[in-house]
Amino acid sequence: MESNNNSHNKLNWTDVITEHFKTFHKQTEYDSEFMPFLERHLFFITTCFRRGKVGITDRYIKGRTPDEDVLIPSAIRQFGQFQFAINRYLFGSHLGRKIDRQPRTWAFLDWEGTRSNRTLLGAERKNIHIASLSLIHPATAEKFQQVQFFPEAFKTEWMDKVEVQRFDPKKGSITDLIEYVSKGHRLTPIWDQDRSDLWQVFPALINSTRRLQPHPKQRKK
Repeated sequence: MESNNNSHNKLNWTDVITEHFKTFHKQTEYDSEFMPFLERHLFFITTCFRRGKVGITDRYIKGRTPDEDVLIPSAIRQFGQFQFAINRYLFGSHLGRKIDRQPRTWAFLDWEGTRSNRTLLGAERKNIHIASLSLIHPATAEKFQQVQFFPEAFKTEWMDKVEVQRFDPKKGSITDLIEYVSKGHRLTPIWDQDRSDLWQVFPALINSTRRLQPHPKQRKK
């Protein structure tokens, strides 16, 4: 099923994400206006996966024995593990006590065809990947260079490739970038049962129901 009608998506991601980033900017008390702050500390991260190893949602396939199911994790869950590895590198243990300095990251599922403004559903979505924006705290800027230049050191076993690029307003505005990373969600109808699984914010917002829970790798019947 294909369509170029995106009027079914009313959520303005530009406003939501920009406001979240502005709040973080104020909390850091960094001596800079908002846009120069973004230029120094905002990163565009693309995460690709090994074919067939992740899905849009968690699902199970038959294991080696009749009573064993094996988890095929969601791309978002894998990205969450990637974020966890970065935070462990930046802060060490007790991450729950250090949320105020953790990167503010918005991650969206994407797939082939969204650049041409097409709506694809279910199995029509090929080459699933994650497009994300990560705004780091100035106190972590020096250490984050390891993530920027050697991102594959933090990838999970099912990730194929990770690219980290610093936000460059000469290539496009923050609005352009937000619209680009969120285009998969924007092109998905509100009645699509997968729609709520197409994005995640890290760390989870206060009172948010979108906090990921630990998930076993295997489940027995």
